[in-house]
Amino acid sequence: MSSQAFFKSRKFVIVVVLLFIGFVIVKKQNLLLSQRHSFPITSDQGSGTTNDNQHYAIFGFIPPTSSTSDKQYLFDAAARTGKKLIRLDFPQFVIESQEGVFDWKKIDESVQMADQRGLAIEGILGWTSKWSVDRNNPHISDVCPGRFNQINGPIAADKFETYMDYIKQTVQRYPQITYWEVWNEPDIPRGFCGTAQDYAHILHGAYNSIKQTNPNAHVLIAGLTGNAFSLRQNQDKSWMEELMSYSQYDALHKFDIFNFHIYGNDAAKMADTISKIKKGLADKGRADGPLWITETGYPSDLQAQTSPSYNYGEKAQADFIKESLPLMIQSGADKVFMSLRDMSFSEGECKTNPHHQFCSDGLVTFPQFNNPNGRYDKPAMGVFQDL
Repeated sequence: MSSQAFFKSRKFVIVVVLLFIGFVIVKKQNLLLSQRHSFPITSDQGSGTTNDNQHYAIFGFIPPTSSTSDKQYLFDAAARTGKKLIRLDFPQFVIESQEGVFDWKKIDESVQMADQRGLAIEGILGWTSKWSVDRNNPHISDVCPGRFNQINGPIAADKFETYMDYIKQTVQRYPQITYWEVWNEPDIPRGFCGTAQDYAHILHGAYNSIKQTNPNAHVLIAGLTGNAFSLRQNQDKSWMEELMSYSQYDALHKFDIFNFHIYGNDAAKMADTISKIKKGLADKGRADGPLWITETGYPSDLQAQTSPSYNYGEKAQADFIKESLPLMIQSGADKVFMSLRDMSFSEGECKTNPHHQFCSDGLVTFPQFNNPNGRYDKPAMGVFQDL
């Protein structure tokens, strides 16, 4: 072989070796990038237990009967928050509107949308169907006129076990969901048309049904309002004290996570309320359990802003959230759920009062006719993303 041919072949070998080394390096870098930026949806990253240590979560308020397009808009907004846990409804009147007939279509759609966006779910089990409500309960006519006696309980005695079956069927269908809340705001008529004893019975049965069906599940007591801790008219104890007084139901030990809703216009007072609840739980021997605030918010509508320090519109909402949410965590809350969307003018209090705080306390506007500027993220969204 000539010296020229030798050097040519040597150069060729060197080039091949360098190309091979380069290929290995690139392959390794791509693997590392794939491992860092690929987020497959699994039971841990979809609607199952969230393993992150985030202090903040999302109060979704996305009715399962919403249109597909509305759900897509709201679940996309939830994903943009960067938080990993969303609170959603699983009502009996949607799942089992006819006794023994289960329709999962609307619920499945919501769960799938959460899964696709990597959102874990905290599910609310509650409300009644027309066939399961106790129409003979005298408490209904006293405090729950109109539509509330159709879906807000209490449960008829001869339908109680059937109601527990709805809970078991739901928990069994979604084993990846490991946070289940039993009812919503049972301490006020708009949330529940029964008594504290009626709810103690439900909580007792639901806790046992959930644990039997999914031993890995965590049970939340229903989100309570400030009314639960106040002395009621002509009563010598609060709703909460009465709830705990029924020893046969052992309500104090029928939840893993205590749950409370707090709305207000003074961040310091809201934080102080949380500190008092935390102390009250410790005094009752439940210092072991987490405390979650599953609903909070502050309006962006100037006419609904009652704080003298935060009354300048959407920017005021963002500033209030920036101050109040960290204070709640510092005061003992383990997780705080922020309202995702405004309530529409066709819902709840907003039907009669378009300037009610719930009509504008979300991170995003909803639906379009609530705001002439359409659907968009408010400044509060950016603040919440950064928390």
